[in-house]
Amino acid sequence: GAFARAHLPVLADHVVVDVVDGLLLLHRNDDTAIRLLHPLTGGVAEFPPLASLLPQMEPQPSYYSERTKRSMLMRVRASVTVTSSGAITLVLALDLLLHRVAYATAGDQRWTLSAWKLRLFLKPVSFQGKLYAYQLSSFDIGKVYIYQLDPPCADAGDGQPRLPLPVKIAECPKDKLCFLLHFVECCSELLLVSYNDVSFSKLLVYRLADLVSGKIEPVTDIGDHTLFIGDRSLCLTLT
Repeated sequence: GAFARAHLPVLADHVVVDVVDGLLLLHRNDDTAIRLLHPLTGGVAEFPPLASLLPQMEPQPSYYSERTKRSMLMRVRASVTVTSSGAITLVLALDLLLHRVAYATAGDQRWTLSAWKLRLFLKPVSFQGKLYAYQLSSFDIGKVYIYQLDPPCADAGDGQPRLPLPVKIAECPKDKLCFLLHFVECCSELLLVSYNDVSFSKLLVYRLADLVSGKIEPVTDIGDHTLFIGDRSLCLTLT
């Protein structure tokens, strides 16, 4: 319940585009550079400008201005991994219209865009250095698929980092997870929260670990925690 007030003059010419693992992902207005800021220590990791992704993007509709394209790039969900050598790597799940993931290590000159697409992936969230998202199947199949996106790893051939393909780790009937699905981190676990009917009368909470193991049963107790559900869902402990 305590507040930590930090003076952050860097926000005068930056905007916060995401919050991941307690760190602020910043976009510098002048040159689109990305910075990862620890708000309490002031530590900063420098990443390439987002504009370095523009030449790699597929042609967009002609009515998209340069400013609109850059705005689309700023709508991201990020994950952070740190190697044993201390290298910090960022993975960005980009706007749904782009269906792509980009990655870079602190100090790189440009972002690398994934060769594959994330078509129809929804609500990506960072958890323990990886990204998770869900995908709805066609209506006749009626399933929800949950995918895990791992950070880049060294290619066995040339040793260069490569982004693995997304891996489907769980699936469950759509009638169990019907509306307004949200991922929430709670007590070092990732939860999936959903209504199970069109009247939004019953909110269900599932552990991702249970869904991965094939157990599709909602949890009945989250202890003294409170879940706040929205665009950025949050779990708090009430004391």
